[in-house]
Amino acid sequence: MRSFPRYWLPLLAYVATIFFLSSFSRVPILSSLGIWDKLLHFIEYALLATLTVRAFSSISWSRRRWCAWLIGLFVVALMGALDEIFQSTIPGRSSDILDFLADVLGGATGGGTYLLLKWFITRRKK
Repeated sequence: MRSFPRYWLPLLAYVATIFFLSSFSRVPILSSLGIWDKLLHFIEYALLATLTVRAFSSISWSRRRWCAWLIGLFVVALMGALDEIFQSTIPGRSSDILDFLADVLGGATGGGTYLLLKWFITRRKK
């Protein structure tokens, strides 16, 4: 239970932030920065996967790297799908399969990069 604030609270806060921002008819970040939509999805879900893999890596039964990565990828795909469905119910927003694909690709990349960096740092310490 002591690992909850360190590993799980950031993940839950980030998921809440994603759905909070998705509830707007017009996303403030997109309006002010003019960032390409798919790149934003990629980065947003790469961070989600990083936090997810990090959280699940803290549980003893999922310490195998590939297991944590697969769980992270599943969570990202599920979140991406739910987010797209949720956005389709918001006036002024739409659902896009290419956004979902950017979410999953970002998740796979983010989770894999996190594990690779973690492996490299651990190996370097030895």
